[in-house]
Amino acid sequence: MDIILVIGQVLFGGYFVYSAYKHFAHVAPLAGYAASKGVPAPKVAVIISGILIFCGGLSIILGV
Repeated sequence: MDIILVIGQVLFGGYFVYSAYKHFAHVAPLAGYAASKGVPAPKVAVIISGILIFCGGLSIILGV
């Protein structure tokens, strides 16, 4: 039963880690979208949100 939990954690957390990777790979388009919605300092906001997504996914994978 423990192996199922680990597999679930890796799959679910991996989704967020992959999403963070895509977030960093497309900073300019995402910053443009954020700027169109009125977000102050959109490039910084995109980078910080990518870091938070990565940390969340990593914490799920590690079971924190």
